[in-house]
Amino acid sequence: MFIEFLKEHWVIIAVLSLALVSFIYKFRDIYRTHDQFNNVVISLCAVFTILWGGYTFDALHQRDKAEADLLELTNRIRNTETTFFDVNVKVVKIDNVFYINPIVKIKNSSNQRIYVKLNKESLTISRVASEGARQVALEIYHPNYYEELTLLNSKSESGDKTENIPMYDISVPISAERSLSYLVSTKKTGMYYVTFSAQAMDENGSPISKLINGKKSIWFSSSYIDVKE
Repeated sequence: MFIEFLKEHWVIIAVLSLALVSFIYKFRDIYRTHDQFNNVVISLCAVFTILWGGYTFDALHQRDKAEADLLELTNRIRNTETTFFDVNVKVVKIDNVFYINPIVKIKNSSNQRIYVKLNKESLTISRVASEGARQVALEIYHPNYYEELTLLNSKSESGDKTENIPMYDISVPISAERSLSYLVSTKKTGMYYVTFSAQAMDENGSPISKLINGKKSIWFSSSYIDVKE
């Protein structure tokens, strides 16, 4: 904090330093006139008093700002702990193809709007094989949550193939819910494991992290679904 103060007030400090050097250099001449010497000493004391007062004020201001930022961060983390996620999976069979439709429900029970950060692997669907308590993935899918789907075989003005538009930033108002719907198709029956993970962020898009046992905490929910004939 003291270093930051020096950076912000280096001009004043430089002027005072030059004045002090000049005073020392001319000390003998000043000392010859007692009244002049007293006036200079009093002036220097006043200047240094103002400088110290400015530093103290700045330090207190920085402390109050840090406390306010900490309180805001604490409240945001508390709000993330009152947000609930649930994964409900439906399966529909059409023309010998199974459509796995996970629906992630987000419920905001906090007293502030929450912001959810998704990525390309937020939702994972794994076809699993199990032996006792041990499971392994035979196939893994990462469907996206899309804001807009492109028309089949459509192209942009430049002639490039158009792509779906994913949505990665979700906001949930106070006491509200959001449902995120995903879709994967497969012809293979079996047990599937569906997981969803996301990270909290502030209104500026910056992640909000809370460390537990040295690891960043995330929102997480999962479910198993049996895909069968």
